This record gives sequence, structure tokens and C-alpha cells, in this order.
Amino acid sequence: MRKNKKSARNKKYYPIDLGLRKSIISQAGQDFGKDLETVVFYHLRKKYRNVFYWRDTGEVDFVIQDKESIVPYQVSWDEPKERHFEALKEFKEHFPHSKAPIMISRKNVIEFLKT
Repeated sequence: MRKNKKSARNKKYYPIDLGLRKSIISQAGQDFGKDLETVVFYHLRKKYRNVFYWRDTGEVDFVIQDKESIVPYQVSWDEPKERHFEALKEFKEHFPHSKAPIMISRKNVIEFLKT
């Protein structure tokens, strides 16, 4: 992936143990989307040396570089929201040769984890 001020090594933090995370947050702070994002991050990290995220006006949760191109991943517990699509559109403007985005939600995460 070419160096760009909008691409950076992931500075987000992902706990190794989701059970530990759940034990220290309140019920009100429970966020299944963050849990799902953590699962996706560790799965991608097993397959790819570098896992990035991209942020400008919007944010793409993960970006990896495979042998052919860069691939954006967007993670959402429920159906993707308009902000996800806007962020991906903006990403595509910056990286026009990137592959189609991969959308991951609770509905397809099991299939994703099989890859």
C-alpha cells in the first residue's frame, strides 16, 4: 500500500480477550459492533502481515493489501448505515484501483471467518 497521510498502521486497540473487555464495561457501554470488529481484526491479522484503517471525513474499518490490490473492509453489527457507504465512496475516490469493499455484519461473519 502506498504511503498516504490517510492510511496508517492501526492505532485502534483490540483486546485479546473479549471476556475481559465485557467484565470491565458497564451494561450501558456494551457494544456488539466493537466485539465484531475485534473478531474481524484478529482474523485479518492472522492472514495479512499488516492491517490498516483509513480515515478522512469517514472511516473504513480495515484495509489490507493482497497480492493484487488493496481491499477495504467495513464492519457493522447490523446492516451498514449511510455513513459506511459514504466512507467507502470517499475511499474509492482516493484509491480508485482498490477492490470492491467487503461488508461484514453479524449475518455473514461466520462465512467470513471460514475464509
